[in-house]
Amino acid sequence: MRTVDEVSLFVRRFVKKSFLEKIDGKLKEAGYPFNLTPETYILARIGLALFSAAYIYLTRMTGLQAGLMLAIGFFGLDFYINSAKKSRLEKFRRNMPEIVDIFELGAAADVPLEEIFLIVSQTAQEKEIKDALTRLAADYIVSREKRGCLDRFCKEVDLPEAHVLAMALLQAKEQEKRWTYFQPCRRRFSTLQRQNLQGRINQWNTKCLLQHFS
Repeated sequence: MRTVDEVSLFVRRFVKKSFLEKIDGKLKEAGYPFNLTPETYILARIGLALFSAAYIYLTRMTGLQAGLMLAIGFFGLDFYINSAKKSRLEKFRRNMPEIVDIFELGAAADVPLEEIFLIVSQTAQEKEIKDALTRLAADYIVSREKRGCLDRFCKEVDLPEAHVLAMALLQAKEQEKRWTYFQPCRRRFSTLQRQNLQGRINQWNTKCLLQHFS
């Protein structure tokens, strides 16, 4: 671990901060596959390129095979990251109607934003969604900046539904009107699902009452 930290520090000395931030945004959109950081991503790219070149040399590979091996070495990691990003966005797209329903119920019950995010993360089946919404809740708890927090969420989940959700949450007024944007993407919860969600909201309300009178 110490060696990795030292190498990462070495990379930061020679690579522009803006370039590292660009890579970080790319990795974030893909859910940080293999727990990659911008520094380890650069090292992995270099390592794969050197490995492919060495493999071609040692095996005396030529022609089309050599070209394919070089392409894998230079672009294989980027291909995997782009594939992971598409898969992650598709999972969010499938779950967005349910996420919208939970936000609607939570907003109607005046549950704080961070609590709604936590409820959604606990309800979600996909690990990527759990992680993203848990980070978002933690971000909002620390900063209390709703707009900045939702902007970061939209950058991470670049879907039209996510942008509309952020817009609705930022419009604190016109409680009923703001949710009409979501009619096309809502999913009707089953009675059991709504009971479970309402139970979570009731637990939060009970916790608030106990804190108030304690």
